[in-house]
Amino acid sequence: MSGHVNATCDLVAEDIYITGDLYFRGLRWGGPLEPTPVPSPVPILSPTPAPSAPSPGPTMGEVVVFNDDANCAVFHSFSDAILDLTIGEIRVVRVDNTEHTFAISPPNTLRYLVVTQPWVGPIGETDMYKHLAGTGTQMDNLYLFDDHDVTNTNLPVSCPTAGTGYGRQTSVCPGTPKGLVSMGAHNLATLWGDGGECNYQVDKTYVIREMYVTPSH
Repeated sequence: MSGHVNATCDLVAEDIYITGDLYFRGLRWGGPLEPTPVPSPVPILSPTPAPSAPSPGPTMGEVVVFNDDANCAVFHSFSDAILDLTIGEIRVVRVDNTEHTFAISPPNTLRYLVVTQPWVGPIGETDMYKHLAGTGTQMDNLYLFDDHDVTNTNLPVSCPTAGTGYGRQTSVCPGTPKGLVSMGAHNLATLWGDGGECNYQVDKTYVIREMYVTPSH
Protein backbone atom coordinates (compact mmCIF):
# COMPACT_ATOMS: atom_id res chain seq x y z
CA MET A 1 0.00 0.00 0.00
CA SER A 2 1.43 3.24 -1.00
CA GLY A 3 0.47 6.90 -0.69
CA HIS A 4 0.92 9.78 1.64
CA VAL A 5 -1.08 11.86 4.09
CA ASN A 6 -1.29 15.63 3.71
CA ALA A 7 -1.14 17.28 7.13
CA THR A 8 -0.27 20.65 8.51
CA CYS A 9 1.52 20.89 11.82
CA ASP A 10 1.96 24.45 12.98
CA LEU A 11 3.50 25.63 16.21
CA VAL A 12 1.14 27.88 18.13
CA ALA A 13 2.30 30.01 21.03
CA GLU A 14 0.13 30.04 24.10
CA ASP A 15 0.22 32.14 27.27
CA ILE A 16 -0.62 29.91 30.19
CA TYR A 17 -1.48 31.99 33.28
CA ILE A 18 -0.87 30.43 36.64
CA THR A 19 -1.61 33.01 39.36
CA GLY A 20 -2.03 36.78 39.14
CA ASP A 21 0.49 38.22 36.70
CA LEU A 22 2.68 35.10 36.63
CA TYR A 23 2.59 33.23 33.33
CA PHE A 24 4.82 31.29 30.97
CA ARG A 25 4.96 30.93 27.25
CA GLY A 26 4.20 27.38 25.91
CA LEU A 27 3.80 25.73 22.51
CA ARG A 28 1.16 23.36 21.13
CA TRP A 29 0.62 21.68 17.80
CA GLY A 30 -2.13 22.32 15.33
CA GLY A 31 -4.07 25.05 13.70
CA PRO A 32 -2.93 28.17 11.95
CA LEU A 33 -0.76 30.64 13.77
CA GLU A 34 -2.72 33.18 15.78
CA PRO A 35 -1.53 36.43 17.30
CA THR A 36 -0.28 36.07 20.85
CA PRO A 37 -1.92 38.36 23.40
CA VAL A 38 0.50 40.86 24.86
CA PRO A 39 0.07 41.70 28.55
CA SER A 40 -0.73 45.32 29.29
CA PRO A 41 2.37 47.27 30.25
CA VAL A 42 2.84 47.93 33.93
CA PRO A 43 2.66 51.69 34.59
CA ILE A 44 5.85 53.29 35.85
CA LEU A 45 5.16 55.44 38.89
CA SER A 46 7.06 58.64 39.51
CA PRO A 47 9.21 58.46 42.64
CA THR A 48 7.77 60.16 45.71
CA PRO A 49 10.23 62.28 47.67
CA ALA A 50 11.06 60.74 51.02
CA PRO A 51 9.71 62.69 54.00
CA SER A 52 12.09 64.37 56.38
CA ALA A 53 13.30 62.08 59.11
CA PRO A 54 11.24 62.63 62.24
CA SER A 55 13.07 64.13 65.18
CA PRO A 56 13.90 61.60 67.88
CA GLY A 57 12.66 64.07 70.51
CA PRO A 58 14.31 64.45 73.89
CA THR A 59 16.95 61.95 74.92
CA MET A 60 17.45 60.57 78.42
CA GLY A 61 17.86 63.40 80.90
CA GLU A 62 16.79 66.17 78.54
CA VAL A 63 13.95 68.61 79.12
CA VAL A 64 11.91 70.00 76.21
CA VAL A 65 12.05 73.79 75.95
CA PHE A 66 10.01 73.89 72.73
CA ASN A 67 9.29 71.65 69.74
CA ASP A 68 7.73 73.38 66.74
CA ASP A 69 7.73 70.41 64.36
CA ALA A 70 3.96 70.63 63.92
CA ASN A 71 3.76 74.44 63.76
CA CYS A 72 3.93 76.84 60.84
CA ALA A 73 4.38 79.76 63.24
CA VAL A 74 7.49 80.22 65.37
CA PHE A 75 6.70 79.63 69.06
CA HIS A 76 9.91 79.97 71.06
CA SER A 77 8.30 80.05 74.49
CA PHE A 78 10.05 79.63 77.84
CA SER A 79 7.99 78.64 80.88
CA ASP A 80 9.05 79.87 84.33
CA ALA A 81 9.90 76.31 85.33
CA ILE A 82 12.20 75.99 82.32
CA LEU A 83 13.79 79.40 82.88
CA ASP A 84 14.70 78.51 86.46
CA LEU A 85 16.57 75.34 85.48
CA THR A 86 20.35 75.39 85.89
CA ILE A 87 21.57 73.72 82.74
CA GLY A 88 24.81 72.19 81.56
CA GLU A 89 23.94 71.53 77.91
CA ILE A 90 21.67 72.75 75.12
CA ARG A 91 20.74 70.66 72.08
CA VAL A 92 18.92 72.22 69.14
CA VAL A 93 17.48 71.05 65.82
CA ARG A 94 17.46 73.61 63.01
CA VAL A 95 14.96 74.07 60.19
CA ASP A 96 17.33 72.10 57.92
CA ASN A 97 17.16 69.17 60.44
CA THR A 98 20.81 69.45 61.49
CA GLU A 99 21.48 69.02 65.21
CA HIS A 100 23.91 71.01 67.33
CA THR A 101 24.87 70.50 70.96
CA PHE A 102 26.38 73.22 73.15
CA ALA A 103 28.01 72.86 76.56
CA ILE A 104 27.12 75.54 79.11
CA SER A 105 30.24 76.02 81.18
CA PRO A 106 30.02 76.97 83.91
CA PRO A 107 26.38 75.85 84.22
CA ASN A 108 23.86 78.67 84.24
CA THR A 109 20.12 79.23 84.28
CA LEU A 110 18.07 79.84 81.17
CA ARG A 111 16.60 82.82 82.98
CA TYR A 112 20.00 84.49 82.96
CA LEU A 113 20.75 83.56 79.35
CA VAL A 114 17.32 84.48 77.96
CA VAL A 115 16.01 87.21 80.27
CA THR A 116 18.60 88.75 82.59
CA GLN A 117 21.56 89.32 80.32
CA PRO A 118 21.22 92.54 78.31
CA TRP A 119 20.67 92.83 74.58
CA VAL A 120 23.83 93.58 72.58
CA GLY A 121 23.93 95.71 69.46
CA PRO A 122 22.93 97.04 67.17
CA ILE A 123 24.60 94.72 64.66
CA GLY A 124 23.87 96.36 61.34
CA GLU A 125 20.61 98.21 60.95
CA THR A 126 19.12 98.05 64.49
CA ASP A 127 19.16 94.28 65.06
CA MET A 128 20.00 93.07 68.58
CA TYR A 129 21.21 89.76 70.02
CA LYS A 130 21.96 87.75 73.17
CA HIS A 131 24.65 85.07 73.09
CA LEU A 132 23.23 81.79 74.41
CA ALA A 133 25.97 79.25 73.73
CA GLY A 134 28.97 78.37 71.60
CA THR A 135 32.59 79.41 71.28
CA GLY A 136 32.90 79.39 67.47
CA THR A 137 32.10 81.88 64.75
CA GLN A 138 28.82 83.77 64.52
CA MET A 139 27.58 81.06 62.15
CA ASP A 140 28.37 78.33 64.70
CA ASN A 141 27.01 79.89 67.88
CA LEU A 142 23.51 79.93 69.33
CA TYR A 143 21.76 83.28 69.84
CA LEU A 144 18.56 85.00 70.77
CA PHE A 145 17.78 87.60 68.07
CA ASP A 146 15.59 90.67 67.96
CA ASP A 147 15.53 91.54 64.26
CA HIS A 148 14.06 94.99 63.60
CA ASP A 149 12.02 94.22 60.46
CA VAL A 150 10.14 90.91 60.46
CA THR A 151 6.64 89.82 59.50
CA ASN A 152 4.49 86.78 58.69
CA THR A 153 5.47 86.03 55.09
CA ASN A 154 2.66 83.48 54.60
CA LEU A 155 -0.23 85.91 54.97
CA PRO A 156 -2.89 85.95 53.67
CA VAL A 157 -2.49 82.40 52.39
CA SER A 158 -1.86 80.48 55.60
CA CYS A 159 -0.40 80.45 59.10
CA PRO A 160 -2.58 83.12 60.74
CA THR A 161 -1.10 82.18 64.14
CA ALA A 162 2.11 83.93 63.11
CA GLY A 163 0.42 87.32 63.40
CA THR A 164 -0.16 90.18 60.98
CA GLY A 165 2.25 92.85 62.14
CA TYR A 166 5.51 94.22 60.80
CA GLY A 167 8.37 95.39 62.98
CA ARG A 168 10.65 94.05 65.73
CA GLN A 169 10.82 90.31 66.40
CA THR A 170 9.91 90.70 70.07
CA SER A 171 6.95 92.98 69.33
CA VAL A 172 5.07 91.72 66.25
CA CYS A 173 5.55 87.94 66.37
CA PRO A 174 3.14 86.34 68.89
CA GLY A 175 5.46 83.37 69.52
CA THR A 176 8.74 85.18 70.23
CA PRO A 177 8.23 87.82 72.95
CA LYS A 178 11.70 87.02 74.32
CA GLY A 179 13.37 86.75 70.91
CA LEU A 180 14.11 84.23 68.16
CA VAL A 181 16.43 81.30 68.95
CA SER A 182 18.72 80.95 65.96
CA MET A 183 22.24 80.46 64.76
CA GLY A 184 23.95 83.17 62.73
CA ALA A 185 22.09 84.12 59.58
CA HIS A 186 24.99 85.46 57.48
CA ASN A 187 28.75 85.74 57.43
CA LEU A 188 28.56 89.50 56.95
CA ALA A 189 29.30 91.40 60.16
CA THR A 190 26.33 93.69 59.56
CA LEU A 191 23.75 91.02 58.68
CA TRP A 192 24.36 87.96 60.86
CA GLY A 193 21.40 88.84 63.08
CA ASP A 194 19.16 89.87 60.21
CA GLY A 195 17.31 86.58 59.79
CA GLY A 196 14.20 86.96 61.91
CA GLU A 197 10.77 85.59 61.05
CA CYS A 198 7.30 85.09 62.52
CA ASN A 199 6.60 81.92 60.51
CA TYR A 200 9.03 79.16 59.53
CA GLN A 201 10.57 79.59 56.08
CA VAL A 202 12.53 76.80 54.40
CA ASP A 203 15.27 79.13 53.17
CA LYS A 204 16.07 80.29 56.71
CA THR A 205 17.76 77.02 57.58
CA TYR A 206 19.64 78.41 60.58
CA VAL A 207 16.50 79.11 62.68
CA ILE A 208 15.93 76.66 65.55
CA ARG A 209 12.81 74.49 65.44
CA GLU A 210 13.43 72.33 68.52
CA MET A 211 15.31 73.08 71.72
CA TYR A 212 16.21 70.73 74.59
CA VAL A 213 18.27 71.31 77.73
CA THR A 214 20.05 68.98 80.12
CA PRO A 215 19.90 70.11 83.76
CA SER A 216 23.22 70.35 85.58
CA HIS A 217 23.66 67.93 88.50
